[in-house]
Amino acid sequence: MMKMFFFFFLLIFVSLKPTIASDETRRVNSFQELKLAIQHRTKFQEPKTLNQDSPSEKCGLWLTFEALRMMPQLTIDEKEELQQLLSPQVFQMSRVIGRFQIFYDTAGSDAPTMLRNIGDDVEPIPGTVEEFVDSVGRFFNEVWEYEINILGYPAPPLDGSNLYKINIREFGLGYYGWTQYESEIAPSPLPRYRTYIEIDNDFRWVYSSSRGIPGMKVTAAHEFHHAIQLGNYGVREDDRYFYEITSTWMEDVVYDEVNDYFQYQSNNLARSSQFSRPDLNFKRFDGQIEYSRSVWGKFIEERYSKDVMKRTWEHLPNLPSLYAIDHALTEIGSTFRNAFAEYSFWNLNTGPGSDTVKFYSEGIYYPQIRLRQMTEYMNMPRSIEDSMQSVSSLYFPICSRRTISDTCGSAIKMITIVSNVNITPNRTWFRFNYLMGNTGDETYRKLNNGIFIKLDVSDQANWFTYESVPSEVGNVIVYPNPFLSKGRKPLNFRLPSAIQQKAMLYVFSSSMNKIFTNELPINYKRPLEPSITWDGHDENGEAVSSGIYFFVIQIDGNEYQGKFAVVRE
Repeated sequence: MMKMFFFFFLLIFVSLKPTIASDETRRVNSFQELKLAIQHRTKFQEPKTLNQDSPSEKCGLWLTFEALRMMPQLTIDEKEELQQLLSPQVFQMSRVIGRFQIFYDTAGSDAPTMLRNIGDDVEPIPGTVEEFVDSVGRFFNEVWEYEINILGYPAPPLDGSNLYKINIREFGLGYYGWTQYESEIAPSPLPRYRTYIEIDNDFRWVYSSSRGIPGMKVTAAHEFHHAIQLGNYGVREDDRYFYEITSTWMEDVVYDEVNDYFQYQSNNLARSSQFSRPDLNFKRFDGQIEYSRSVWGKFIEERYSKDVMKRTWEHLPNLPSLYAIDHALTEIGSTFRNAFAEYSFWNLNTGPGSDTVKFYSEGIYYPQIRLRQMTEYMNMPRSIEDSMQSVSSLYFPICSRRTISDTCGSAIKMITIVSNVNITPNRTWFRFNYLMGNTGDETYRKLNNGIFIKLDVSDQANWFTYESVPSEVGNVIVYPNPFLSKGRKPLNFRLPSAIQQKAMLYVFSSSMNKIFTNELPINYKRPLEPSITWDGHDENGEAVSSGIYFFVIQIDGNEYQGKFAVVRE
């Protein structure tokens, strides 16, 4: 009977998980499905196996979001039943270790146990309940110290005991833990919650490299940050993907040696990952892809700083996530659009042999990004038509054959990245046409390999392209020229190359009076085509008059000079 129920339940639960082709956020559709999903995280007495080729479920936060989302729709009886399902069970023992009160059983199926290795497998070590609890106390207190006292996040709200509660129990296959709401705090402006955390009692049925203590470590770092998020920044339904991106990234920040997040990085189309489906919306939440996008946190940390992630959370109570990210980046001289274009470029530089100094420090352990089919080009107009969701990228290998006898094994190759950064629609699909030719008008860019390229789209401002062969440029290119000083668009100075993060700009009038001097941040929205921008105002904040102006740019020990025209409307 138990086996029949288990098989029946698995059939239902699998139906809850969205397919890669679906554009919908991960949801349950009825109270019955929500109950079954919650029960799935609890224990089963059947023998368990975990396919290591598939990533674990890991975290039950999505169930917390679903329970909160559905609560207003439920009847009084359903609300009571849901509350009973979510209420913590009664445990045999509790211990206070540092800032945490830990609840656990000393006997029965929920009793915790340490593990020992036996070949490629592990087995429980009898009589290690208290050792397991000691370890839970140790690692959660380490996490508190790091996330709050070192990184500067606020502590999760506590009750009158001034202790944070942790329950140890047997979870369903693959789950590490979850952070559950306990009571609501007055919204400010989002609803916030006191929470408690439940974790697995042995971490035996998780990713093979994380079994036992490693799984405990990353669960402490991951779930405790969820407690910080729900308690201080609130619940924003449409941004649940960012809760998982941050908590999965936080595992590697606190316990860099574990690398549990590697299991979600895959370029296998059967799995939803940043590296297998970069064309899917950045905000997608399907139980897999959001964990793989913890690499966004790695990119922000290594390209900018860990503080940018914290500043994003500080903006999130008042702004949707993409706008919150943009505000945090604007504070340090960048934008979400520019950072996303560079992030797409970093994701091209992964796999064995990747540069771990310029790009991801652990990038050699990530898969290579999945490329579209090779496109052949041979001195005649050619186009690539495709589509992607908003806030996503696609990667196209291009074989440039100069003669008929050339093959794509010997011909010049390049990679083109096309990125859409339209942050307004969540999961809209956008079509585009990437044009190539041996000539082109002023709307084309000429690459160093002689190909003229253009991205044909209706909203140019929301698109970027990057070509591994840079555009031809031997000096600074100024555009738009002439410059309309009252327009919204800034004056751009495209640089031949750059290593430094900032460049010195001097602007002189036609009579050679210096009107502007400042060190400006370099914009890397096209990673091999850096630029700086100027808003057309002098050092007193006044818009400059119509006329001819001269500039000097100093960077990397080089000096570039030129001129441009200004038309004041």
